[in-house]
Order: sequence, then structure tokens, then C-alpha cells
Amino acid sequence: IVSDEPLSHLKHLYKYKNTKQFRDDITQLCRKYVPVRLNDIIDKKNSEQVKKTAFLLTIDDGFREVYEIIAPILIKEGVSATFFIASNFIDNKELYFGHKKSLLLEHCISNVSMQSKIALTLIKYKLYNGNVIESLKRINYNTKDVLDIIAHDIHYDFESYLSEKKPYLTTEQIHWLIDKGFSVGAHSINHPRYSIISKEEQVRQTVESVRKIRNKFNLQYGAFAFPHSDSGVSKNVFKKIFESGIVDITFGTAGMIADSECRNVQRFSIEKPLWPIKIILFKEHVRRYYRKVNGLTKISRM
Repeated sequence: IVSDEPLSHLKHLYKYKNTKQFRDDITQLCRKYVPVRLNDIIDKKNSEQVKKTAFLLTIDDGFREVYEIIAPILIKEGVSATFFIASNFIDNKELYFGHKKSLLLEHCISNVSMQSKIALTLIKYKLYNGNVIESLKRINYNTKDVLDIIAHDIHYDFESYLSEKKPYLTTEQIHWLIDKGFSVGAHSINHPRYSIISKEEQVRQTVESVRKIRNKFNLQYGAFAFPHSDSGVSKNVFKKIFESGIVDITFGTAGMIADSECRNVQRFSIEKPLWPIKIILFKEHVRRYYRKVNGLTKISRM
């Protein structure tokens, strides 16, 4: 995300760059590298565009700031991008559990009197470790239903936040992005960490979300970015994903490293930490050199 505003649904999850920082990063990238499109990566065997000096910009999660802030900056700079969207969050129909967690953290920090009631619910579900804030932070995808119970107990309305703030992209906005030449892909159904869900669920989350995105927006390609990371995704899961005929390419987050699954492309973040792109690139090249020296040039899948 890129924003100059404090956003309650992200405030307690991570920090993000403002518009100036993002513009500066794009300017620096374009001085040394050539922006390419998703199709150039999918068809790289037949494309002269994809060289060592090329970059593909990808942005996950499908926040409305993609439409309001990011896309206008990229259009002005002549840079393409691929936006990965969790299918259940389109049109603000559902709120990601991590964003629910951030909202509850914001609410109980500003309303200390609520913490005792939240503690009781956490104790009931064996999720309390002596500190309400830390206990809330530890709630994960597998225990996410407790967030709705807590919200009910303290009369906090997630639906009102969704309808008022509309944090995610709408169908209309996504169509606009596609019309402007951007590409879109899936980012799972509801953003689980793949390392803690079953292999069957990994396949379902991937294939069903890509199918929905392709059908909804009449796309001739199927792209997927693993939420969080692709850690824990086996060779057999990749086999099932690609055998579906729905998915053409996937993306991980392991940095500048090859993958034994050639259709899985690794990425690195220019958002975390909040360093200028020059420093991040230097760090990634050093990390890549270290891997090379130690014979760790490719991720192996079992």
C-alpha cells in the first residue's frame, strides 16, 4: 500500500511508504531498469523484453489506494504493474482477519476498559498469554474466528468499517485498472499463510481464486501471488496447481533466487523495511551474492 494517512486496518500490522517515498522509488528504479509487463514474464522464452535490467512491479492485497494513489503515479511514469487481489475481498464483501485484528488492537488500545472483556474471551478459547495486546497479535488464520466473537462481545462492528471506509478495490475500479493497461491476478481466496493450511487447501485457495479472477474480468492469463510467502508449498502442490490449466504463473517472496518450479517467480519487497530503493537493491544483491557463494542459488521443492 501507499498512503499519506494513518489507516486503522493496517496501523498495527506494518508500516508503509508515503506517496513521496513511492515516487522516489519508481524514479530510481526507472533510471537503472526497464519496466516490463506480466505477459513479458509469462512468455519470457519468446520475449526480448525480459533482460537482466528489467523489472516487474507487483502490488499485493488490492487496497483501494491502488486505484486512488498508486495507479495514477505509475501512469504518469509510464510503468506497468500487476495487482494481486484476494477474491473474497473484492467490492468490500469481506474483511481480512489481519485487518480485523488491527482494528481491534486500535480499539482496545484507545479504550483500555475493553481489555478485561477481551481477556475473558481469549481465556475462554485458550488464547490468552497474560497480555491482551500480545495475545491479540498472536491470533492467526486458524484461530481467526475468535476475532468475530471478540467484536460481538465488545460491540465493535466490522461491517460498518467495511461499508464506511471501503478499504479494498471494487469491481469497477479493477476494470478501470485493466482498461489502463495494468494486469491483475489472484492472491488467494481470503489470504491464509500457506505454511499452516493443508496441501488440499493450498490447491483450493490458489485455483479457485485464480478461476474467479479470470472469469470475473475475462482474462486470458492466470497469475497468482502467494500471500505472505510460498514457504511450505510442495512440488506436488505446484503440479496440481498448474495441471488445473487455470494458473500460468505464480509468485513467491524469497528474493533474488531461482526456484526449482520454473513457473514460480520469486520477488523481494520494496516496502518492508521502509528503506529507499537504492538500499534495498544493494541489500538484495548482497544477499544474492552470499547465496551464490554458499551454493544456495535455487529453492528446492520436495
